[in-house]
Amino acid sequence: MIKIDSDNAAIEKNIRLMEKRIEEYGGYLDPDLYITCENGEMSVEKHGFINPTKPLIALPTDLLLPAEAMKMSVKNDEMFMNPDKGTLTDIQTEMAETMLDLYNLTTKIKNHKASCCWFTYQEAPEALEDLMSARAMNDNQNKFMKFTRGESDLDRDQFLCETYVKTRTIGYKNPDSEDDDAPQTKIMPIVDFINHHATGANFGFAKGFDNTQKDKEFLQIKDSRPLTNSNECFAYYNQMDTLDAFINYGFPDTSTNFVRSVPVEFSLPDGTVIAARGLMGANKKGKLNKTLAGLRPYIPPTIINTEERLEVSYFIIPCDAQTQHALRRVLRLFISNRAARKLNTNQIWAEVLKAEEIIVSTNVKFYQDLIMKCDQNLAKAPNASWEMTKMVARMQLEKLFKYHYEESHFTGEASTNAGAETEEFAAAE
Repeated sequence: MIKIDSDNAAIEKNIRLMEKRIEEYGGYLDPDLYITCENGEMSVEKHGFINPTKPLIALPTDLLLPAEAMKMSVKNDEMFMNPDKGTLTDIQTEMAETMLDLYNLTTKIKNHKASCCWFTYQEAPEALEDLMSARAMNDNQNKFMKFTRGESDLDRDQFLCETYVKTRTIGYKNPDSEDDDAPQTKIMPIVDFINHHATGANFGFAKGFDNTQKDKEFLQIKDSRPLTNSNECFAYYNQMDTLDAFINYGFPDTSTNFVRSVPVEFSLPDGTVIAARGLMGANKKGKLNKTLAGLRPYIPPTIINTEERLEVSYFIIPCDAQTQHALRRVLRLFISNRAARKLNTNQIWAEVLKAEEIIVSTNVKFYQDLIMKCDQNLAKAPNASWEMTKMVARMQLEKLFKYHYEESHFTGEASTNAGAETEEFAAAE
């Protein structure tokens, strides 16, 4: 039995119910799990040693809750659901009601309204628009920005519900399904309580946890406690820098060691353009050549690939000593693959350094200019929105100033590895 320390008996009762159901359905909760809740703030800890042979939590996928089918709504800062008859199983209905009770008992909607940028910037939407220009906005973000500007027809409570639910779900597709549908968005009982950290544990779906049902699939998360002198367990929600976390989850994450580049492009001598949009995207999948060791988080998905233009989702600018050459290595992969027959090794290296300088200096200038604009607006009158934009911009800029420009990493390996990396990256594009 897990341990629960809550200042609200109703919260403990709901967690106990979910614990019981998860175990009844073949799931697993580490007995040393320790869930705390104080003033609505919930966290997950583990006391004792890490057990590498077992997950922290194994949640049966039939207990994942289909967010769309629940038909959730918000009224007076509380969440409700009204699913169509038969769309949820009996156990899903019980677990969904329990999760909504917990959301309401911990005032999740009220807290979301106080932290979500689409709400907090309504008095100064320009401050958010300027910050968001560091990204190529997707359809949802464009829709949300209209709400912030007061140009949306969306009901306020409906908008609160939609934006909150997006922060609490994971995409899941049944591996046994023959349909080619997109993954469904699912709410994760108990797993939902684990906070994000840049070095937290990944979520993973896998079969085989239950020896009596080899084909039964579970959402599993391992024990990760990255903070010194703390037993709190953390999950890795997504690859997010400070700005990404602020936009998507309402907090500027200080645990990251990189900056996702603002939209940027550069040209090669033959006129080929290589560009990055500044989007979040999935990491490169599949096996990587040994020459690409450690580069998986930095290889971006390709959006456009023509003879004249290569456009990718993002460039990652690393800001710590352990990954200091990752951007340079990725740039060399791109440029070598595009220009190996037109440029020699030294010329390719020169283009890599030029591209690196363009990317980093473009980002530095963007955030310096943004801070200057914030100061100009704050000189007119105090404003919480411009203060927040300035804070996020300064956090990004502080990381950029840690970027390493040493060339030693490539001095001896440029000629020996260029061919291997070029061949490998042809598949990556």
